[in-house]
Amino acid sequence: MDSDLTPAALMVLRKILDAADLDNRKTAAATGLTPSQGMVLRQICAHDSTTPGAVAVALRFGQATITNIVDRLVAAGLVTRERSNADKRQILLQATAEGREKLRAFPFPLQLRFSQGYAQLERWEQAMLLAALERLDALLTPDPITQRATPSERLTSSWKSERWTMGTRLPIMCAAGRPTPQVRDSAVQCVVLTCRSAICVSS
Repeated sequence: MDSDLTPAALMVLRKILDAADLDNRKTAAATGLTPSQGMVLRQICAHDSTTPGAVAVALRFGQATITNIVDRLVAAGLVTRERSNADKRQILLQATAEGREKLRAFPFPLQLRFSQGYAQLERWEQAMLLAALERLDALLTPDPITQRATPSERLTSSWKSERWTMGTRLPIMCAAGRPTPQVRDSAVQCVVLTCRSAICVSS
């Protein structure tokens, strides 16, 4: 009889959650900012000036999320927000001297550590890890359509999802040449979504 791997899987998931929680606490203690605020500040500091839309695209955050975070950074004096002289409809964001100083004290983010380590993996390892993360995210994120489906429909949906992930994504990602930045970003995003979903489930 095959042994149940669920306890081992849950233990690994708990380690990921603990690492994310420790990263959050270190960041808050060092800077008083949340990891998301630090990521937005880092993105703004990388340019002389940028727009909220560009930051949202780069970080794959929603526009409303960026607006809320920028509001807090502006209130803290870490970022300025002004209308462009060339186009009054465009809002430009710039980091203040205090914001750049704050970023220097910012611990190396968990997501960047993952991104660097992930980039050093073999292509097949990257593909398999991304597929596993996407599958984990699907397990932890409720799907309203699937929840309303019958057991038979859920099984069919699960089989189609697995076939798409393993049969379509992997050959593309394992093609000749280094994985594209989009592939690495997808893996990083899956880690973020998986951690967020797991935190909600465990709370």
